[in-house]
Amino acid sequence: HYTALIGNLGRRRDWQGALAAYAQMQSKGLTPNAITYSATVSAVCRSRRWELSMSLLDTMRHSQLKPCAVSCNATLTAAASMQHWRLAPQLLEQMQREGPAPNKITYNASIAA
Repeated sequence: HYTALIGNLGRRRDWQGALAAYAQMQSKGLTPNAITYSATVSAVCRSRRWELSMSLLDTMRHSQLKPCAVSCNATLTAAASMQHWRLAPQLLEQMQREGPAPNKITYNASIAA
């Protein structure tokens, strides 16, 4: 229910609404899963809020969940669109060390940054 809502808000580029739904979910005692995190990461990345995306990826890792390549690639792409090139090697190294394995999209987004 919340994951679908977050996904819909993200597709409308309503990153604030997506974060509000994510927070409301947690305030009701519900624990986000990897799919919920990915939907939230995608929502903030669509609005080029890569800083929030990095924070969500860190929170996800601290919750013992592994981010998927799609979430990491979305973060890299959002950072590249804002010309924040310093993030690329940092996230790429973290992916190589902790997963998920970088793929063609990861490398292309890193080069674009």
